[in-house]
Amino acid sequence: MTCRPILKISAFLLLLLGIASPAAGATAVRTITDMAGRRVVVPAEVERVATMGSVPPLN
Repeated sequence: MTCRPILKISAFLLLLLGIASPAAGATAVRTITDMAGRRVVVPAEVERVATMGSVPPLN
C-alpha cells in the first residue's frame, strides 16, 4: 500500500522534469531588419551567404 503513493509522486516529478527541460532542437537565432522594414530570422552562426540580384555585392 505504501508503494503506490511513492510511485505516483515519482511519476509526477519525472513529468515535471520533462516539461521543465529545454527543447532539444532549440537553437539561437538572430532577427535582421532591412531599411525597408522587412524582417528575416537567421541562425546565430551563419555558415554560408548567397547574393542574388542585378546589383553586384559591395565587398
